[in-house]
Amino acid sequence: MNSLPMPPSTLRILAALALLLGLACAVVNGWFFALGLDRLEPDATARTPLLLAGWLMVATEHVAVGLAALLPAALAGLRRRLLWLGLALLTFECVSMFTAQRALEHVNVVATSAQATHAADLRAAIDSQRATLEQLRDNGTRQSESTNGWRQHLGATALRDSLAGQQQLQALESELAALQGGIRPTLTGVLGESGASAFAAARALLIGVMGLVLMGAAGQLWAATRPESAVQPAGSAATGANRHARANSAQALPRRVPPPATTAGATRAGSNWPPWSLLKGQIPPKRPPRPNSDLPYLKT
Repeated sequence: MNSLPMPPSTLRILAALALLLGLACAVVNGWFFALGLDRLEPDATARTPLLLAGWLMVATEHVAVGLAALLPAALAGLRRRLLWLGLALLTFECVSMFTAQRALEHVNVVATSAQATHAADLRAAIDSQRATLEQLRDNGTRQSESTNGWRQHLGATALRDSLAGQQQLQALESELAALQGGIRPTLTGVLGESGASAFAAARALLIGVMGLVLMGAAGQLWAATRPESAVQPAGSAATGANRHARANSAQALPRRVPPPATTAGATRAGSNWPPWSLLKGQIPPKRPPRPNSDLPYLKT
């Protein structure tokens, strides 16, 4: 693993990328808020200030988290307040996005149900008209085979009416086919009511958390480009820590006083000088040898 610090230019590029992705998440949050107001707020006059309030909360949330990551450690109290503000706004926005998604899903379910009902009614009308045309065609065929001229005329009229009705029936069948082709499956129809609610909650939470994490990463990466925030390699940091620990331990140890300088023949035991004189670096005199010494030059 490379332990060298990243150059400031690379950190700034990464911070800009994280900032762009965080702003994209903020736009998605505001978009969901606008869609929810469009579906749930019938008053157009109140919709405009509510929409501005939603965009203001989205912008405040992301800016607060980005500033909290960018501020130095000396402003820890302000950083905590900004983070709490961002979390509170995140909770509100997740609820807003969940509500907007459920509103959109409800609209889709209602539209799909209306299309299905219309298709069922149209299919019933087609079946009824098809039965009527078959009966009219049978009557016209039977009357056309009669020897009575009037009945033959009525039979021919019935056959013409059946042909016109057949054209109308084909138009209705084409409309039914187009209506059935326009019916789209809904999330509630695929996952069920509880599954659709869980999916909407997970999507709202992920979008909100993504925006906060990316804005915090952008602020922290940009703050790392400052000279006082430069990251040192792991080896140099450990070496500096060890050097600092050794300096502290050396200062904690008591200082030792070096012993006084002595010559080869001077000893503490053979000196008649007082002990305090040794602290001044003086050399005590030698004792004279005893009469019964075993030295060779004293033997007789």
